[in-house]
Amino acid sequence: MLLPRDGEFTDSTWYASFKEKTEKMKTFKNMITTAALLLAGTGISNAAIISFSAQSGPSLTDFTFSLMLNKFDTNLGTLTGATIRFTGTDDVVSLNLNNTSNSIQSFRYKSTADFLVTSNTADATLTTTDLLLTNFDSGVISLGPAGSGVCAASTPTTSCNDVSYLPLAVTANTGDVAVISLNNYKVAGFGTFTLGGFTATGSTFVGGGGNVRSAQVTNGTAQAIVTYTYTPGPQTPEPATMALMGTSLLGLALIGRRRRSS
Repeated sequence: MLLPRDGEFTDSTWYASFKEKTEKMKTFKNMITTAALLLAGTGISNAAIISFSAQSGPSLTDFTFSLMLNKFDTNLGTLTGATIRFTGTDDVVSLNLNNTSNSIQSFRYKSTADFLVTSNTADATLTTTDLLLTNFDSGVISLGPAGSGVCAASTPTTSCNDVSYLPLAVTANTGDVAVISLNNYKVAGFGTFTLGGFTATGSTFVGGGGNVRSAQVTNGTAQAIVTYTYTPGPQTPEPATMALMGTSLLGLALIGRRRRSS
């Protein structure tokens, strides 16, 4: 068996040495690439969003509400847009219909709720936002004469005159509150604006001859969300980013020095 002369490598020794050098080069290359990307991203501004919300309720309707929302802080950057989404939610907790006539009555009962935004301290020229909800629509039903008994829950028939409905599905509606002047929604530091309004619930009978009585309990919730789009201001590199860039540059210098000395 022939032994390698001084300075000569066997295939396996040469490959191990070559692989080690290659891995070191890859490591430095990755560090430099990462640092370059971080450096390139420093000071570059991308579109961003931030949102704030406020809620009133649930409360027994009818009620007035005042929703306080944050203005945009110009220290974050340049404001480019704003949207305000208003949502009204109504929950019919209980509903009872009772025929007081001595004869069978056929009718239709419908319950509605309006959620109205009537003021905005940021926009004096606000146009009222009105969200209409239909809480319950019985369709055409018939109840028996007074004194004929209590119906099974949510099951009106002509053999009973009094029917109660189990808690009904929660209804909601959402709409936009107009943003008239974008400048009114920004401030350097902390500031707020307020949306004010009220709820108006109602019910109607079609048929029944005025002989059917209703008793209803409803809870309402008013909610608003303001979303700002903006361009962030220039950012200062974090210490960790600066340290990584420094390490990468040092590695690049060492590679150049080794190449010159080889």
